[in-house]
Amino acid sequence: VACYFRPPSYLGPTLGSDLPKDVAPESDGVPFPATTIEPPFPVMAFVGGVVLVEVQIDSSGAVAESKVVRAAPPFDEPAMAAARQWKFRPARVRGRPVPAVAYILFNFAPPRS
Repeated sequence: VACYFRPPSYLGPTLGSDLPKDVAPESDGVPFPATTIEPPFPVMAFVGGVVLVEVQIDSSGAVAESKVVRAAPPFDEPAMAAARQWKFRPARVRGRPVPAVAYILFNFAPPRS
């Protein structure tokens, strides 16, 4: 599962002082996001929402199919459009790239003014 959380739209103090870091190498057996696209916040939305998208990844790492597993209108279409543009390092079995399934969780937090 890949989770995409929209960064806050204001700059201010945050908890913790360390930057994010890798704690273990990624597994060859699962697809790994190489290029991610942030979906836009719909103009007519007043509250936030969370959308879970299932993507079928082909052996080249491109998204071949996608579908919404957990909907939150009006965020479904922006989430699907963004998910279709993601590129993955493909999953590998015995060193060869294979098709795989991944889940992307998009969190739409309303922009702060």
